[in-house]
Amino acid sequence: MTNEEIERAIEIILNNQATFETQLVQTNAQIGKTNAQLAETNKIVGALADSQNELTGLVTAHVTAQNAFNAEIKTSITQLAETVERFIKASQNGGKP
Repeated sequence: MTNEEIERAIEIILNNQATFETQLVQTNAQIGKTNAQLAETNKIVGALADSQNELTGLVTAHVTAQNAFNAEIKTSITQLAETVERFIKASQNGGKP
């Protein structure tokens, strides 16, 4: 290999090294941006999970209240039916319960 070839090879290696270093700096910068975006995404997902938990609690409370209301309505309807039956029997017995 001649001196010119050696110098040319060294120049190519140095150029490649410079290109690599530039790409490495760019890659590290992009990794930094990606990490920041990931941290922000984690915050958003955490807030979403908190909201979902709150919604689940509200729905559970609503279902519990609805079940209690349904039980009260059922009791009221049963009492009303019993009262109506007493009135019907009373009217059939000449007004005596």
